[in-house]
Amino acid sequence: MDNFLARLVNDLKEAKQGHIYYHYNDIDKYLQNAITFIVTVIKHGYHVMLVDNDRNILYIQENLKKQLTEEQLKNLHIINNFDFYYSNGDFHAETIFSYFKTNIEPLLNLNVSICTWGLIEWSDENDITSNIEQYEKDLDSFVNEKGLISVCAYDGNRTSQRLKDILMRCHRIMLTDDQYIYLDDHKAI
Repeated sequence: MDNFLARLVNDLKEAKQGHIYYHYNDIDKYLQNAITFIVTVIKHGYHVMLVDNDRNILYIQENLKKQLTEEQLKNLHIINNFDFYYSNGDFHAETIFSYFKTNIEPLLNLNVSICTWGLIEWSDENDITSNIEQYEKDLDSFVNEKGLISVCAYDGNRTSQRLKDILMRCHRIMLTDDQYIYLDDHKAI
């Protein structure tokens, strides 16, 4: 495992929570980081709710099958990100947050440690910055209240500086392809 992700997982295990903004620029590194993170937390006994697109899900699943047992793979719960973020027909913060809670509730009822990994994608024709901001604020409160570890991934090539600034205010940690930064003190690790 990459040293920076190993340190992050260990830090978050101790804190028993973390809301992470993943600003990625390289899809190959994104996929490797997703796989590494999922394998690591599942091997530590966590359940993972993965929200991603079909193409990435197929790639991630194929790689996870090489690294996890069938029993461990039962801790992976997959949702297509289009269905997740656009269940109401558009990116609507309240609907998405409600859908999130509905999907995570069965895991919370198991009283197990939970991580989420979500790739947020949107169409170019709409400015959904305010909806993303509201969703991330609601998610931050929920993550902290329930003691979850949650990664929210955004393509750095599609994320405006304005949205990046908002996301940095809504998360406690920023992950890039090669490092993570605690946003409280902006210290790179």
